[in-house]
Amino acid sequence: MGFRSERIDGRPSTKWTNRLRYFVTTIFPLLLFGILVVGLSMNTERYYTEGRELCDSIKTILIAGKLCSDQEDCTRKKYVFFECATGVYISIYGITDQSLIKKIVALCIEKHANNRGIRYELTMYRQTKEEDVKTLISDRPILRIILKKEE
Repeated sequence: MGFRSERIDGRPSTKWTNRLRYFVTTIFPLLLFGILVVGLSMNTERYYTEGRELCDSIKTILIAGKLCSDQEDCTRKKYVFFECATGVYISIYGITDQSLIKKIVALCIEKHANNRGIRYELTMYRQTKEEDVKTLISDRPILRIILKKEE
């Protein structure tokens, strides 16, 4: 009787049912979790190039507006942030100059016109990033533009 063993309830249990139980309770959930993690990580990288290019272009506008001396200075001053999950999401802090805001909006509209298959969302805040972090409650945005993905 090497293939059979007794379960607690007295019914016989085979190696195959034990293996199936092990797979369903241990291996299958781990596989599912792995697929989920890989799928989410692939999605976040999908629009990274477009987000990085737009972020760098916005920093170029800020440099021309004399708010930064170079790209790294803009990064240190924490004016522009981007995320890419289901599209490109840009957050801009502490910019109140109307001419710079108009140039940034025009740039985002131009990028979307060239890449209609990507959702672009631009959010601008009056407060700086440091003020936003200190208050723990974000101020209402002064501008939010959502350029939806076109199929």
